[in-house]
Amino acid sequence: MTRSALAQELVWDPNLDQVIFYPIWLELLYRGARFTRLDEPTFLYRRHDSNVSDRLDERDAELRRSVRERYVGLVMERNGSLPSPTPRPGAASPPRPPASLRERLLRRMRAAARSKGHTEGRAR
Repeated sequence: MTRSALAQELVWDPNLDQVIFYPIWLELLYRGARFTRLDEPTFLYRRHDSNVSDRLDERDAELRRSVRERYVGLVMERNGSLPSPTPRPGAASPPRPPASLRERLLRRMRAAARSKGHTEGRAR
């Protein structure tokens, strides 16, 4: 989730295909936006053998490398060094209880699918 105002003025390059969001996140970081990682899912999506995100090729890897190198250069020029990685929030926290939001949502979705006669797809 992000504030839409943060991304409205950014340039979206459709030539980046599968890695189109990578420079957006890096540009937001470069401009000082703050991010956090949520341990609970905020959405569910379907995974299957023909997911586009599973088919990243060498061109996508090269695009990702070139975007990363551009931002490393910008940060080095501005700051003189790269920042240290920050620890994952809640890394030392105890494991989630079994009835987390994700498990409850998955149970509901599976029950709804069974009631409609659908079979379960491959889960990841």
